[in-house]
Amino acid sequence: MLKQLGILIIIYFIQIVKVEKVKLLLKIFLFKQRLFLTVLSIFSCVIFAAGSTIFAQGGKDTSIANVETLPIAESNVQSAEQYYLDILKKNPVDSVALNNLGMLYLQLGKTELAKKYLLKAVKLYPGDYLTHYSLGTFYGYLGDIHEALTHLIESAELNPKSDETFSALGTFYFKQNNFEKAKTSFKKALALNLNNENALFGMIGVYQNKNQIDSALYLGKRLLTLNNRYQQLHLILANLYLLKNNITPALANAIEEQSLYPDEPESYYMLAVIYKKTGSEENYYAMIMKLKELIKTKETAQPLLDSLLKNK
Repeated sequence: MLKQLGILIIIYFIQIVKVEKVKLLLKIFLFKQRLFLTVLSIFSCVIFAAGSTIFAQGGKDTSIANVETLPIAESNVQSAEQYYLDILKKNPVDSVALNNLGMLYLQLGKTELAKKYLLKAVKLYPGDYLTHYSLGTFYGYLGDIHEALTHLIESAELNPKSDETFSALGTFYFKQNNFEKAKTSFKKALALNLNNENALFGMIGVYQNKNQIDSALYLGKRLLTLNNRYQQLHLILANLYLLKNNITPALANAIEEQSLYPDEPESYYMLAVIYKKTGSEENYYAMIMKLKELIKTKETAQPLLDSLLKNK
């Protein structure tokens, strides 16, 4: 069971795995949605902070949107949509509006509309690194990793100082099991920004894949100092400590993950594994019962429960 758990945790790092041999893991972790939300939040920070994009074609700023007037899509989606549509009525080639509207539609699951605006943006501004970054996000969400990497590589070439682009590249390389390129990309991201949380998280996965548990733990502790609420981090740390047969911190981290995210089944699975290993049958069955309760609301609970019962 411990070996199986290690595999589950390693696979989690790629977050959008789509491999025949791990179909069960696709049911356990909602990789696409979690990666999308992560990348979308990154993109939103970049594009909103930029206010408007200055493109490679002579450095011309094509946008009338600015950082003071940009609405926050998460708080009022309809207002944000109308805001960008109004801008495009005045200026159909507005750079920021095309990008942000495309990303907004992607957030809403309207992929055809998202594709329409993002492809228009890249056709008008092929030298804009943010447009390629957006398309990398778009294709990654759809599971087209080849196209995602193509646009992210283009984005990195256009702007080699974007740590977030290299971090995203690392994630997609990891998805392809190309761990050396993933490692290189994550390292480039961290060279640009030592505190890039997603790159740190990705490097933990690389080190664990290479069975360099101490290095993975070192980066996990470092990430913990930056963001002790980083989702799944305590779960990863629990697994790493468990691999070293260090039960006390493994249990502490699993309990912390459960405390931070009480509705997520993965922490109960981890706790069940630890309790089973330590012979704490009462606590083990308590976790089994909790997973049974979560089946009603969380689709990831059932495969985790099945895995536990199979290895009982």
